[in-house]
Amino acid sequence: MIDGKITRKIKKKDSQLIIRINGIDRDQFVSQCSEMDTSAAREIRKFIRSFMDDNKVIEISNIHRSPLVANSETISFRGHAYEK
Repeated sequence: MIDGKITRKIKKKDSQLIIRINGIDRDQFVSQCSEMDTSAAREIRKFIRSFMDDNKVIEISNIHRSPLVANSETISFRGHAYEK
C-alpha cells in the first residue's frame, strides 16, 4: 500500500504540453475519445508513454556522454545503427 502512495506522488501531473492543431482535427479526436469512453488527455499521455518506451535513450557515462538510442530492432550510437 505504501508503494502505491509513493508511485502516485512520483507520477503527479505537474506540467502542461501546449500544442497547436487544426480545430477540426481536435474536435474529431475529442469526439472519438468520448465515443470510446476515454479522454483526449489520457490518450495523449498513453501515446507519450508508449513513444518514450519505444525510443529509450540510455546515457553511458564512460563514452563521452553520448546517448545510446535503442528501439526494438536496432541500436543507434553516434549516428550509426547496429543490429541487436
